[in-house]
Amino acid sequence: MIRASQNLKQIVSTYPFITSLFRNAGLGAYCEPGFIDKAGKYMQLGSILRQMRIDVDQFVKAINMAIDEQNDKCGRDKELFNVKLLCLLPCGLRNIFREHLTSFFSDHYSQYSSFRFLCEGNVNHELNFYDQIDSIDDLNQLPELLITSDFNNVMHQRFLRRFADSGEFVSQESTVCNSWWNEVGFSDTLRHFTMLTANMLVIVVDRRRLGNRVMPAGWEDLLSDNFRRDIIMRGDGDFFCNAVLLPLYQRFGANAMIALGCNVKCGMHPAQMVKQLNGNSDAGATVYVMPWFFTLTITSDWAAIVWPREGAIASPVSMLVKKDAAERYHDLIDYIMSASTAELLVNHKFPTLHHGVANRDFGSRILWTGWDFIRDNDLAEVKLTIQNLFMPSYTSGAGGIT
Repeated sequence: MIRASQNLKQIVSTYPFITSLFRNAGLGAYCEPGFIDKAGKYMQLGSILRQMRIDVDQFVKAINMAIDEQNDKCGRDKELFNVKLLCLLPCGLRNIFREHLTSFFSDHYSQYSSFRFLCEGNVNHELNFYDQIDSIDDLNQLPELLITSDFNNVMHQRFLRRFADSGEFVSQESTVCNSWWNEVGFSDTLRHFTMLTANMLVIVVDRRRLGNRVMPAGWEDLLSDNFRRDIIMRGDGDFFCNAVLLPLYQRFGANAMIALGCNVKCGMHPAQMVKQLNGNSDAGATVYVMPWFFTLTITSDWAAIVWPREGAIASPVSMLVKKDAAERYHDLIDYIMSASTAELLVNHKFPTLHHGVANRDFGSRILWTGWDFIRDNDLAEVKLTIQNLFMPSYTSGAGGIT
């Protein structure tokens, strides 16, 4: 429990994550490492707040609520490793997939009465759960079946070499794939990952704000100076979506990350983007990058949905099945890979790999990073390179290409 009488250095060194609260309250200068090291131990939190005319009791309460929330989150993160099936899914898929699985377990209660599963939103854990993946050395620490989204840490070289390359996981995909995917090689040729679907990312343009500018038709158009500080994509503070940045870096190179950083106005959750599009707030922008699923909720007549000429970005949703669990849970796996699951996916704008179900209403082109790039590069290092290119231009607006 934080108290107003504690000094700043003690608070920040114990709970570094709360510095965002200080910045939001206009106290960012007090959180700079140089200031903390030199003066932090001499300054009480209460004194700073009173000097800045901030309600001491309310601010201390907010800090303690944030600490409690973080502690709860840590507890939930530990729980994620104690289930048989863990699904970390895109927001648009989480609830419907949870209901779909619950139906299966209800029908197979006697067999699965003690089986624990959890469906969570991927975005809630991409900055904590996945970091813990990097410290795992024992396969038994992982769930029997693990469904994850985006280019996360299970696709980093450390995890691939430690577990996937040693044959610990076996793909459950049919050898006959849906023809929609044929040209991009979405399935894992080494048959370690079971590819389930992809969160397809597209461009949405608010024509009210476009003016005389040419309507963007593809991803490369978003790198132009025409859209300086006029693009919103998924992000929050100092984190932006790797599912967008990684494929664009691969296709267009380092300068593209600098240009895109200059053009991004801010980060939002896709649901917030839809709210901006359906309204007319100054907080909005001309261009949005969002999942195909969320375009279903756009009601504005001014919104133009663009399936980019290079293809919609395929952000992978994949499953890892331990070799010794494949037979033990074969009926559950068959259900996850079934035509009924495929129909569920397609009906909610998530394409299927099931060869017996058509990917209806999707564009024809797909922008997929590819397994060669994933295995030939350490994505952990690539992501760091991207952030070091993107973030300085995002925060300063300098640079860019036309």
